[in-house]
Amino acid sequence: MLWKRLGIALLVVIVLLFLRDALLEAAAERVSSQILGTPVKIGRLSLSLMRHQLEVRDFQVVHPQGFPKGILLSIPRVKADYDAGALWRKKLVLNSLEVEMKKVVIVKNADGRLNVDALKVARQKPDQEKKPAQKTEFRANVLKLKIGKIIYKDYSLGPKPVIEMIDLDMKEATYNGIASAGELFALVLTESLKHTAIQGAMIYGVASAAGTSFLPAGLAVMAAQKPDVAEAVKGSPKKAFRAGMEAAKALGEIKEVDEKAGVIKAEIQGGEATIFIEKTSPVRVRVSAKKMFMPAPKIAAGLLYEITDRLE
Repeated sequence: MLWKRLGIALLVVIVLLFLRDALLEAAAERVSSQILGTPVKIGRLSLSLMRHQLEVRDFQVVHPQGFPKGILLSIPRVKADYDAGALWRKKLVLNSLEVEMKKVVIVKNADGRLNVDALKVARQKPDQEKKPAQKTEFRANVLKLKIGKIIYKDYSLGPKPVIEMIDLDMKEATYNGIASAGELFALVLTESLKHTAIQGAMIYGVASAAGTSFLPAGLAVMAAQKPDVAEAVKGSPKKAFRAGMEAAKALGEIKEVDEKAGVIKAEIQGGEATIFIEKTSPVRVRVSAKKMFMPAPKIAAGLLYEITDRLE
C-alpha cells in the first residue's frame, strides 16, 4: 500500500512539473504576442528550480498582418539564469540572458511599409516604455546576442521582390541593463537592422529612447561579402534543383537550364545569376552573380536564401 501511494505521489509530481512548463510556455507565448502585436510560437520551454535556469527552444515570431505569410524572427535557443528571490516579489530578473538568433526576415511591402514597423513594440510611445511599473516586471542585467542571417525582402520596387541576405555567422554582441521585455525585442530587431542599409525605421526610435543609439552600417557589411555563396542543404539533388528553378522564377527570369549538370542561369535584378547544384553528401547549393561585369554578392545571397528557404 505504501509503495502504491508513493507511486501515485510521484506520478502527481511528474504531471505537475509537466503542466508547470506547459503553462509557462502558454503564458510566454501569450505575453510575447501581446508585446509584439503578432503571433509568437514556442517549441519548448523548461524551467529549472534547482539551477535557477530558464531555457526556450524554437522561439518564432510570425509576420504581422499586411505582409506575406512566414516567420519574421527565428530563435532556436534562449538561455537565462534568473533571480529566484525576485520571483517571490513578482519580478522577473535575469542575471544573464543568451539569445541565439538563427535569422530575421525584414520585409518591405508594396506600400513601402516595413514589417518591423508594423509590430506593436515599434508603435509604442517612449514614455510608455519608461514607466517605473513596467521596469519592476522584467529586467535582463546582461544580454549576449548572437545573430546568424539577416534577410531583406523588398516588394515595393516591382512585381518581383528584391532579396538581400547578410550572413553574420552568429556574430555576438553584449548589452547591459535591459529594463523591459519591449526594450529587449526592440534591441534584438534594431541590432539586426543596423547591418542593412535600411534607414528611417520607426523601431530605431524605440531603442534610442531606451538609451541605446543605432545607426545603419549596411554598406560596409555588404562590401565585405563574397561574390559566391554556398550552403549545404537537406534533400536530394533533384529536390534542390527544383527549389533552384522555383526561386529563380520567383525572383527573375530563367535563361538557361542544364539539369544533368545541375546548372541554372537566370536574369535577376538586372544581373546574371548562376545556380550550381553540387551532388555531394550532403547536397551543396552554390550561387554566383554579377552585374555590369562586377560581382553582385547581394543578388547571389538573396537567391541562395530563397532556395534554402524552400528546402527547410
